[in-house]
Amino acid sequence: MSDSGFREPGALSIGMIGLDTSHAPAFTRLLHDTDHPFHVPGGRVTCAWPGGSPDFALSASRVERFTRELAAEFGVRMLESPEQVAERCDAVMLVAADGRAHLELFRRIAPYGKPVFIDKPLAVASRDAEEMLRLAERHGVPVMSCSALRFADGLTSPRAAFGSAGSPSGEANESVVAGAMGSSVVGKDGVSEAGKMGSSVVGKDGVSEAGKMGSSVVGKDGASGVRTKETAVVGADVFGPMPFQPPLPGYFWYGIHAVEMLYAILGPGCVRVSAIAVEDHDLIVGTWADGRIGTVRGNRAGSSAFGALIHRTDRIEFVEAPADLMPLYAAMLRRVLEMFRTGRPGVDAEETIEIIRFLEAANESRESGGKMIRFGAV
Repeated sequence: MSDSGFREPGALSIGMIGLDTSHAPAFTRLLHDTDHPFHVPGGRVTCAWPGGSPDFALSASRVERFTRELAAEFGVRMLESPEQVAERCDAVMLVAADGRAHLELFRRIAPYGKPVFIDKPLAVASRDAEEMLRLAERHGVPVMSCSALRFADGLTSPRAAFGSAGSPSGEANESVVAGAMGSSVVGKDGVSEAGKMGSSVVGKDGVSEAGKMGSSVVGKDGASGVRTKETAVVGADVFGPMPFQPPLPGYFWYGIHAVEMLYAILGPGCVRVSAIAVEDHDLIVGTWADGRIGTVRGNRAGSSAFGALIHRTDRIEFVEAPADLMPLYAAMLRRVLEMFRTGRPGVDAEETIEIIRFLEAANESRESGGKMIRFGAV
């Protein structure tokens, strides 16, 4: 039985587990507030279990405040257990900030057979992540877990250009080159082109042109025109803030955002990882089975921006995620609701498992002073 509450006809009743993260009120606001510029229709949070981890200071200090906010502002009914939440809703959002707790919480709700979104990270150990996948298969539960950063405009299209077998050679899909939300494209052959939504096109000869979407395309000789094919991605360099938050291990707190961006560009298939670190900066290098290299540069001082350089066979694209994360949350929530309705996750579970293995290997390499860690592709 589902709590109906007051919601649009046909909207899903969503239960939320773990109210110790700012994502809990942010996601709820996007689902409930029809006047919000990034409102996501189709579901409402009707019930929740606060949870919280007493040995995790950040969790313990926030759970009461976010619980009050969901109850007072959005009318979310608080229940006494995760099991009650799973029983009384159509779908579950497990958003507890403590990734260590995710396996046990999922074990308690999986028997109810409801589709579950698990906020990043799925788990903080690959053995836990693999056990969660086995539980999902056993109970027939659709599961999706990811960071919203993977949905930054300009990141989601490159993988379509791999070709049928994920090969980095050759050309693929017909599409407009310029990305969205501030991406810039630097061409090798001098062809430049107008993007969409506010892009600017600048050639070597000083010719500029207004586009439509915030992207910029720069050619070597300043010629302008329309490129009709996407070319293959041969590598990627991602950057972003990387604070640590004990007791969560190393990169599992914030490093996962940049790693999710890397996988959105390159897809699965990494076979070895190394990580070097100084006081405020880290560099993670992953090598893919097909020879591509992807890097993640993280910082604990300086800019808090996320972005990426996407290396193609003929050019380099720059993508910077928006400072306001609400549009990315909305993009993710649309895919989550689609998964709730269809049972088809927007991110493959095996890719999510590999991301956990990547982070685990990167932590091991960091602790060993940069040793190369082989873990194999999924």
